[in-house]
Amino acid sequence: MSSAPIAFSVFVAACSGAAPADSWLEAIRAADKMSAEGDLRGAESKLREALKWAEMIDRKGANTGVTWNNLGLVRQYMGDAGQAESCFLRSRDIFRKLPGSTARLVSRPSNNLATLYLDEGRPEKLAKLDLKGLVERLRQEEPNYPDLAMTMENLAGMYFLDNRVEAADELYGQVLEIRARAEGPDSTAAAVVMHNLAAVRVRQNRLEEAEQYLLKCFRIWDVHPEFQSSNLVLARSNLGLIYALTGREQDSVRQYEDAIRSAVQLLGPEHRRTADVYNSYALALRSMKRKKEAGRMEEQARKIRENTPALSVGSTVSYSDLLPRSSPRP
Repeated sequence: MSSAPIAFSVFVAACSGAAPADSWLEAIRAADKMSAEGDLRGAESKLREALKWAEMIDRKGANTGVTWNNLGLVRQYMGDAGQAESCFLRSRDIFRKLPGSTARLVSRPSNNLATLYLDEGRPEKLAKLDLKGLVERLRQEEPNYPDLAMTMENLAGMYFLDNRVEAADELYGQVLEIRARAEGPDSTAAAVVMHNLAAVRVRQNRLEEAEQYLLKCFRIWDVHPEFQSSNLVLARSNLGLIYALTGREQDSVRQYEDAIRSAVQLLGPEHRRTADVYNSYALALRSMKRKKEAGRMEEQARKIRENTPALSVGSTVSYSDLLPRSSPRP
């Protein structure tokens, strides 16, 4: 997250004076710690306590907006997409109406909503977020703010979902330049964008380029074992699909077997991304004319999605980098 100073006086004032503000901040920090430790029930309880303090300060103020956003994160991590969406919408509405509202503030709940809608394949809701307008505002107001790249990436995802492949390609390319400049061309952040570009290349039937992007992703992730993400699983799955489409059936089967094993180990057997791997494998098997096996994979994916109505963890962001800290960041 960015180490930039807090840029809005209302938020600073709310967090620095009266006892309710001190109690709010204490509850927010406790919730962050609990969430990081996996205690989501405890984090939710603390955030509801924080919400009471925030509403004592100002029901329509920045503290309340922060709390609704962070409560949405916890509800999303708990698998409740409906409640998460409601919380993010409340947060976004508060920050859009806040006096002196900035794109920086609005970008957090907007990007969290985009994560939900992209996962659920809901382009009509993505369109209402006006991600393109938000990108333009961030470019004007704070072109070096990390949320700009995140918003551009979500906008590219929306284009891809809407089959506007060339627009997605161009935008992902710009995001890759930003990530590479900020964190290095061989960073895990750059690799995630390359993974998305690989998906675009598959849609463009540029399979050799897609394969090269994915192989570079694996080379980067191999030297960053601390990087644990569903992207690792999906990349294996996508490489398996490329192998199937280019006639390398044995390589494809081996790749999918690795992808399924990784999905179960990293995400769990009932995770929606695990279902995505099964669906992808079904597509590959159908291209190999192995329809019966493909049907079994599709059934496995269907069962998982019926029992798991929401993605458990997404690329969501809190306001932790905007909160006052007891000591300076190193």
